[in-house]
Amino acid sequence: MQERAARQSLQRFFDGQTAEVVAAMRRGHKDSREDFRQRIQSGLGLTFDIEAARRLAKEALEQLIDWNAQDEALAAVLNPVWEEAFQAGARSMEEAFGIKALQAPRLTDYLRQYGLERVKGINATTRDKLASSLADGLEAGESTAQLVKRVQEHMPKVQAERAASIALSEAHTSLQAGSFEQMKYGGVRTKTWVDAGDSDVRDSHRNIYPKTIPIHERFSNGLLYPGEPGADPSEVCNCRCDLLPGDFEEATG
Repeated sequence: MQERAARQSLQRFFDGQTAEVVAAMRRGHKDSREDFRQRIQSGLGLTFDIEAARRLAKEALEQLIDWNAQDEALAAVLNPVWEEAFQAGARSMEEAFGIKALQAPRLTDYLRQYGLERVKGINATTRDKLASSLADGLEAGESTAQLVKRVQEHMPKVQAERAASIALSEAHTSLQAGSFEQMKYGGVRTKTWVDAGDSDVRDSHRNIYPKTIPIHERFSNGLLYPGEPGADPSEVCNCRCDLLPGDFEEATG
């Protein structure tokens, strides 16, 4: 449920962001009337260099719209997702295993801060993908109007795929954080890592040993729990693993 809601909210955000980029490209640079294409082209030499074009396109994009405002807007979109998924994770431990926390877990500033860092990374990736697409257009000799059309046609497809992946990761991270905090405040002493059980599970999640460890220790992949905030993206993106109390009898009293 949280993942579906997040995907829809992210898609609306990405659609609005793309529209804002397109409008700014049509207007020209926000501080001058210099054409967006000319701004990139003027930095290139006589011999076209695709890597230089990507770099210049990214620099132009960074000045095209207010990306700090984009970060704030995306954080506002994801904040309810983090909060609701976190509380759902905490409730799941009580409902499934009878784990009652002496102190009600909450989404802390620590978890929110890592969420904000992920937000910045999401928008940075958007700039990278836009810059790469624009550089390809420049290499093909496209005009500003054609570059705008490229963004309009290319980015919605890319962002739809990203919305699904980001929604899964963000909902999963907060859900597992809520489960972990409920277990911790509920006095559970051990925890068990359970993978999704299919061929898509990464080796570092499938081959965890031992799978049941003390609550405060890290698993062999370095994580406290699946989707831990601040972990390397290679360990958390699209993760579907689960965290359970290590000893069910202990957890249920």
